[in-house]
Amino acid sequence: MKDPGVCFQALPRSKKSARILANAISQCVQLTTAWLLANMGNTMNKKQEIEELEKKLNTLDNKIKEVEDRLPAHGIKPPIMTELFELEDEREAVFKQIETLKRRNSEKQSNDQKKGETCVKDRDLLFNR
Repeated sequence: MKDPGVCFQALPRSKKSARILANAISQCVQLTTAWLLANMGNTMNKKQEIEELEKKLNTLDNKIKEVEDRLPAHGIKPPIMTELFELEDEREAVFKQIETLKRRNSEKQSNDQKKGETCVKDRDLLFNR
């Protein structure tokens, strides 16, 4: 951690630059607070949702394997094929949900990282670093 005296030496001398600095700090604090409030619960919920969907995907895979094992070598029966197609469709839908959640989560993290980098750049410009 830096010595507080060093921070005070870097403070702007004029009122205008002090206001600019205060606004930039305020914006960074607001963005950080908003992000924390919005994402602390959501990140856990999304991770739990992804885990539950992956469990469901594994269950569907097991059911599909069971149905495939019941298929006779000759003379396939329509009810068994219908059940197999329904399970495969459901599996595909769950897989797409997982991929969508993972994609949204990674996009959100990269956007949040860019916002944080902008705050750091603004701070560095104000302090002429």
